[in-house]
Amino acid sequence: MNAPVLVDTGPIVAILAESDEHHEACVEQLRHIRAPLLTCWPVITEVAWLLRAYPLAIRRLLSSLDGRPFKIAPLNEADLPGNCHDSGQV
Repeated sequence: MNAPVLVDTGPIVAILAESDEHHEACVEQLRHIRAPLLTCWPVITEVAWLLRAYPLAIRRLLSSLDGRPFKIAPLNEADLPGNCHDSGQV
């Protein structure tokens, strides 16, 4: 798979936390994905919060934000809840 794969908090936590019940399944899927896992800063913040008791997992998370395997999607004003500039609504 070469297109970026959108990934949320749960799979990232499972990949980084060996004690997570879905760790093995997520790591196995990661072996088949060649493209970056696309995520955003709010997700990274949530992952860091959930893994706060595991400093090694947090270090692995932060060191993996260079596009291998995670790539950060840019967010801007248009992504804010309630923003209707692009939708034509008032």
